[in-house]
Amino acid sequence: AVLSPLLLVGADTSRAALGLIILLMTYALRLVAVLLVLALAQASGGVDTRWLAVTLIALSLVWTGTQVALVGRSRATL
Repeated sequence: AVLSPLLLVGADTSRAALGLIILLMTYALRLVAVLLVLALAQASGGVDTRWLAVTLIALSLVWTGTQVALVGRSRATL
């Protein structure tokens, strides 16, 4: 689900900064959790670093391509 800062604070524009801070903090927390899991997996020898890097790059390219394709199809205007 796509959340915007205004949706988090009930469309109150005076509190949009609070919604943005909440979104950024939860994003940072998820990023730290993923990095911690990957670090533990690498330390245990369960992850091949080269294949992990190739997989992450490939998935990033697929995600970016999908976003570009979806924006290209979108007929909504700002």
